Amino acid sequence: MRLSLQDRGALIEALGALDRGLPDAFDDALWIGFGDRWWSVRTQLKNQGFIRLRGPGDGVPEPTERGQRLAHRLAGRDQTTPVG
Repeated sequence: MRLSLQDRGALIEALGALDRGLPDAFDDALWIGFGDRWWSVRTQLKNQGFIRLRGPGDGVPEPTERGQRLAHRLAGRDQTTPVG
């Protein structure tokens, strides 16, 4: 997936929300950041192993280990660097 600078910011925000355990905020950030493309981006993230969906229906997104590494890389910090 190729990202513009604006797309990168939206994805950082979305994955950050998911990393904090806020799946609704993840979907909201995708919708706000990607507009009509948000569902396609969500599907790509799932198909590429960055998120998994649990539960009935469309599923509740949660980060995979690969997705967490992507979030840290996009945010410009090493996964092993303490935050806070």
